[in-house]
Parts: sequence; C-alpha cells; structure tokens
Amino acid sequence: YCPNGIDGVDPAKVIKFTGSIQLGEGLALVHTPGHTEGNHSLVARVPDGIRVTSENGVGADAYAPMNSKVNAIRDYAKSTGMEVILNGNTLE
Repeated sequence: YCPNGIDGVDPAKVIKFTGSIQLGEGLALVHTPGHTEGNHSLVARVPDGIRVTSENGVGADAYAPMNSKVNAIRDYAKSTGMEVILNGNTLE
C-alpha cells in the first residue's frame, strides 16, 4: 500500500475495467484473484510460447529459484523441478 500513490495521476488517463482485458495483440491483463480480489497477471505471447508474471512474484528469486541465495527456495526448486515459484507476500 502506497499512501497518496496516485497523486498527480490524471484521472482522464485511468482506464477502469473488471475481469480480464486484452491490451494489444498477444498481450493481456488476466484476472487472477487470490491474495486480493483485484489481482491481475500480465500475460504475453512470445515467439516460443506464453509468459506470465504476477504481483505474487515478489523477488528475482521467484523467477530464478535454482539460483536463489535462500536455501529453502533453492532446495524446493531442486527437489520439485520448479522453474518458477510464486508465493504469497514475502520472499521467506
């Protein structure tokens, strides 16, 4: 939460929507409620597949867990073969 985080943002430039929305060809915000009802994930179609990122990836370790300096994250990735580990709110 960022108090006054939208100060200076022109309300005329804010687009309000519900659900998922396509931003352009191969790019969308997909409604992925969980931690918060309004959570969205950015989904992009790239030449070799689809990439998704979410606010739940709170640190670089979430996207490269095999290289994590946090033993539990690295060990979990190795034991499960997970390439990406998304968590709730904290790296720990």
